[in-house]
Order: sequence, then structure tokens, then C-alpha cells
Amino acid sequence: MLKFVVRRLVLFVVALALLSVVVFACLRILPGNVAAVMAGTNSTPERVAALSAQMGLDRSYPAQYAAWMSDMAHGNLGISMLTGRSTMAETWGRAQVTLPLIIFGLILSLIIGVPLGVVGATRRTGGLHSVLRYVSLAAGAVPALWGGLLLIMVFGQGVGLVGIFPAQGFPDNGWGSPGQAFSSLILPALSVGIISGAQMMRYTQSALDGVAESGYVTMAMAAGSTRARAIRTTGLRIVLPELISVTGLSFAQMVTGVLVIENLFSLPGLASMLVSDVGNRDLIKVQSELMLLAAFFLAVGLVTDIAHRIADPRLRAGASLEGGVQ
Repeated sequence: MLKFVVRRLVLFVVALALLSVVVFACLRILPGNVAAVMAGTNSTPERVAALSAQMGLDRSYPAQYAAWMSDMAHGNLGISMLTGRSTMAETWGRAQVTLPLIIFGLILSLIIGVPLGVVGATRRTGGLHSVLRYVSLAAGAVPALWGGLLLIMVFGQGVGLVGIFPAQGFPDNGWGSPGQAFSSLILPALSVGIISGAQMMRYTQSALDGVAESGYVTMAMAAGSTRARAIRTTGLRIVLPELISVTGLSFAQMVTGVLVIENLFSLPGLASMLVSDVGNRDLIKVQSELMLLAAFFLAVGLVTDIAHRIADPRLRAGASLEGGVQ
């Protein structure tokens, strides 16, 4: 297990280094000078030269890259050209909106998807199985934007039929008002959680259908369990590693999926900050933001791989046998 973790950590570092080169290069191959793009079309040559010197863009590309990596290693993500604030401080403030939104959405996805997937796999007869199948297909096909609009029209305060949850904004003092902050994320989390939950339900049902006729479930039934109970206990344990992998993928997908949701609900999160910075040509800040997102995606994959390895004894046993043969 230790060797596996070390190998994954090495791959994580290598992938992060390669992505840093890609992000750095993508912003340097823009037409013209990066400083000219940031300064705007009507800027004077003197303004462009001053901005290049200020941002260190007048140095060679290897020197710029080395300086950027050194700053990133020390937690210095640069200063925003628009606000004059530290990029790290702004990113951390926005992350306090985006990360809870993603976590709440993922929890809702699991609460919705896994139990309904188990029900769909154990109720093969009757109309419930068909109803769940069609509901999962319909919910999974709804775009997040439409789903969010429907939730606002039904539950949004001031505009909805019921009007019990805030439909726009986030408290100015953030989580200093935990009740208001949590209620502001309910509709956005439902918007992404329902769609992801429909996908999770299909994955769970499909995985359990695959093991329903296996020898493991048959042995559990021979020991006195009903078919439904054997699927809920033995079958669910068998497909747990697969569900962990699907959960990790869903978590990563939500990072990009909240882009539309944050703008729809006017939430001051990472996605809206990235869109604003790209539109305002704050490219050096965008460079660090993209790198942080890339590191986050890779970290989610790393944690998912390790959790999958821990949850699947067959992989550990295979690694032990391989090590013994060597």
C-alpha cells in the first residue's frame, strides 16, 4: 500500500508540473504581448512597457516560469491588477462559497442516488423499477441552468410559488451568519445534486444488477438472506469501490458544473471570479487560478485512487501477491 501511495504521489507531482507548463504556455501564445492584452487595446506603448516591467513580463520565459513556480511554492499567487488584493486572499474568500456548495451538492447526490439505485436493483418487478428508471433518465437530462430556474420558480423567495429559500446572493459577512449562508446554498446545491444524484442512481443500479446473479449474492441467499437483503448488504459491499470512483468523478465534475449555477444564483464563488478575471484581462491572476483548479482536480483523483485501493481488498491482495512473487 505504501508503494502504491508513493507512486501516486510521484505521478501527482509530475502531472502538476506538466500542467503548470501547459497553463503558462497557453497564456503566452495569445496574439501579441500579454501585457498589451492586459492593458487594453487603447493603451500607450509606455503603459505596456511599464506593465511588463511591473509584472516581470519583460524577462525571458524560463525566468518568468521559474519565478512563478517559486512564488506558487511559497503560497504567493500574485496581486490582482484590478483590486490590488492578494490572489490567495481572494481565492480563499471565494472558495468558502464554492467548496461548501460542491460538498452539499455531493451529499445530496449520494442521499438521492444510492438508496434509489438500491431500490431499483432490488425491485425488479412491478411499476416502481420502470418509474425510477424513467425519472433518472429525465432528471439526468435536465441542464443545470434549467433545473436551477425551475427551483427558483417554485421555491425562490419573492418569485417562487412557495418562496421559502433565497434565490440570489450570499451574506456579506459570509459564514458569520451560518443560517443565512446555508439557506443561500440550498437551491444551488439542489440544482447540481439532483442531476448528479440521477447519474449516481443509474450507476448504483447498474453495478448492483451486475453482481445480483454472482456467486457472492447466491452464497448470501444460501445462508438465509432474501435476495433483496443480499443485494443491499453483500452486493453493496462488492460495488463500493466502484461507487467511490464514481463519487470522485462526480465531485470533480461539480467543480465545473457550478460555473453556471454560481452565476444564476449570483454567488460570489470561484467560478464567477474566474469568469470576471478572464473578461477583465487579469491574466496573471487567471494563470494562478487555473493552476489551483488543476491541482484540485489532480488531488481529487489522488484521493479517489487511494480510497478505491483501501475499499477493494482484491487490489491489496493482488499487490501483496505481486510483491511476494518478486
